[in-house]
This record gives sequence, C-alpha cells and structure tokens, in this order.
Amino acid sequence: MPEVDFAVLSEWFEWIIKNISIPVDLIVYLQTSPQTCYERLKQRCREEEKVIPLEYLESIHNLYEDWLIHQKSFEVPAPVLVIPADHDLKKMLHKYEENREKILMVHCS
Repeated sequence: MPEVDFAVLSEWFEWIIKNISIPVDLIVYLQTSPQTCYERLKQRCREEEKVIPLEYLESIHNLYEDWLIHQKSFEVPAPVLVIPADHDLKKMLHKYEENREKILMVHCS
C-alpha cells in the first residue's frame, strides 16, 4: 500500500474511533489457510494483489490466529464465530446458511 494511502486511511480510522461509537457484537472469522488465500489471490488476478507473497499471508494468518483463536495478542472485543473457509463457493454458501442466524442476530448488551 502506498504510504500516502496508508496515512489517509489511518487518519480516517483515528477520526472514526474518536468520534463515532461503533460497538462490535460479533466477529466472524472466515478461517482459511494461507495457501488457500494465496490461491484465491492468484485466481482473482487483481493487479494490486499480484505483489503479495505467500510469506506475508502466513504472517498475517499467524497474527489473526493468535488474536482470535488463542486470544493472546490483543483483547478480543466480542465473541468470535469461527467458520472454516477453505471450501469452494457452494460449500461456503452452505456454511453461511448454517450460521446465518448467529451472524445476523441482534445481540443485546
């Protein structure tokens, strides 16, 4: 990501965090292997994704696993629904339907 884009996105993020209350009631983690992510990147063939190496996806995968599964990196602000997502689109649609009520349920605090 170009540095200028990162700076703009970071400023917007900081402004939102300071000025808008956006409570998180559920985190849906579509858990895929780095290899599956890499194959999907190659299939999409988006110009901006062509430079992403498998090693980067592996490091990001480890960060998310540590955060959302092992809960040792950062505080998890909401319950985590883990959906294995190394499947094809048809199976993923089925997985979504299996979890639809959990995902769309309005959580009361």
